[in-house]
Amino acid sequence: MPGEWGERIIAETCEPCWREWQEEQTRLINHENLRPYVPADKKLLYRKMHEFLKLSGEAPGRGF
Repeated sequence: MPGEWGERIIAETCEPCWREWQEEQTRLINHENLRPYVPADKKLLYRKMHEFLKLSGEAPGRGF
């Protein structure tokens, strides 16, 4: 993942945690019928990723 998010993930997340997130992300996409290419769905996925991985800083908000 490029940019600020990629840097946070590398610095703050272990590899097993990242794999767990990938499984959770797939579940979210399938069960909630999310489309990652839709800005609102992408924003929701990033917010859920922020919570799941307990990343520092603010979760995506307006202007994301």
